[in-house]
Amino acid sequence: MRRTIRSLFVTAPLAAVLLAAGSAQAITTPVVSTRLDESCNLGFTFSQPTVLSPLVLGDAWADCKVPPVRHVMELSLERRDTSGKWITMATSTDRRIPAPRVNYHVSAECSPGLWMITAHATGSLQSNPFDFTDHSRQRAVSASECPRG
Repeated sequence: MRRTIRSLFVTAPLAAVLLAAGSAQAITTPVVSTRLDESCNLGFTFSQPTVLSPLVLGDAWADCKVPPVRHVMELSLERRDTSGKWITMATSTDRRIPAPRVNYHVSAECSPGLWMITAHATGSLQSNPFDFTDHSRQRAVSASECPRG
């Protein structure tokens, strides 16, 4: 799963339509720009959360060919509750500039349920602010994967 942030912005309504239309699939058209060269990519190391008992893990990465002036990555693990609402179980924030590539990690105590990773990147690239969110595939974690000691 890979997203591209390019260097010239698109209007907010158009960006919202593009993001809503393909939030779980690769986007091959510009999300934030019309320049031909890729500036930044964002992806998940694995397409969904992984379990390494007693933890659920989320991993993502960002890589920028043109270093942004500012870059903040907020990586979260979310679990869906019984009412269907997504609850943030853990979040890590990293302000390193991903040039070269930076890997991000977050972990939470394992519990059965439906989990996903959310990556939220904000910053400024070539004088243009960006605010981008992506979600991994969901993963059902069973009680047998989260043994209690």
